[in-house]
Amino acid sequence: MATALAVDAIRGFLSAPAAWTVHVVERVASTNTVALEWAAAGAPAGTALLAESQTAGRGRGGRAWRSPDGTSLALSVILRPTVAPDRLPWIGIAAAVATVEAILDVAGVACRVKWPNDILIGARKVAGILAERRAEAGGTETPAVVIGVGVNVNNRAAALPADVRDSAISLLDATGRATDRNRLAAALLDRLAHRVGELGAGRDELARRWTAASATLGQHLAVMTPGGLIEGADEGLDPSGSLMLRRPDGRRVAVHSGEVLLCRTASPPLV
Repeated sequence: MATALAVDAIRGFLSAPAAWTVHVVERVASTNTVALEWAAAGAPAGTALLAESQTAGRGRGGRAWRSPDGTSLALSVILRPTVAPDRLPWIGIAAAVATVEAILDVAGVACRVKWPNDILIGARKVAGILAERRAEAGGTETPAVVIGVGVNVNNRAAALPADVRDSAISLLDATGRATDRNRLAAALLDRLAHRVGELGAGRDELARRWTAASATLGQHLAVMTPGGLIEGADEGLDPSGSLMLRRPDGRRVAVHSGEVLLCRTASPPLV
């Protein structure tokens, strides 16, 4: 039988338990929605909320995120970063890298990242990141960034709704064994604190780790953006954390938001 999430168990696995205030609830509409409400009310950095299940979990672009009861990981944390504004987009990147590292640490599974927020095992999605920002009324507090992480842990992708089951995978699917969700939650919090903490000193190390974990670097991508479809070879991240593509005519373009729809081995750019 799968072990339930528990505050004491999570804190017992944390390397720096004083850095986090951990809350576990049985059921919630969305951990990110609640964390945003807490942040607006002045909740401090290091507040973490986990739920055994979500009834209205959210992903990017308003998509639903399914959190099967008692088997997945639905985690949202409140951060109040003091980094320069141009480094704020890197917090989502830090969360993706931290998730890859935590899964490897605990489940022994090597994952890849697909810009901007997907964590993949092979070509299938095992986890997703949702970063949202909210300033408090009156502007007296440091603006909060809420990072939501959803991981398919001990559920089966085959049991998910038909619209996602073919593109999803769980750690149980990948390993054939159950993963301790309390240990995984603690590893994720530890890794996230470390990676976000690095941003004050620069982005080089985080960019290196993202590049090493990229599922699409060097491949030809089709990316749907708010302004339309853009195609080009993935050249990694630019200094703002945007995806840098080299178009077939050799021009380089930074994609600030969008969804990767297609990737294939890249052809050499025209020069």
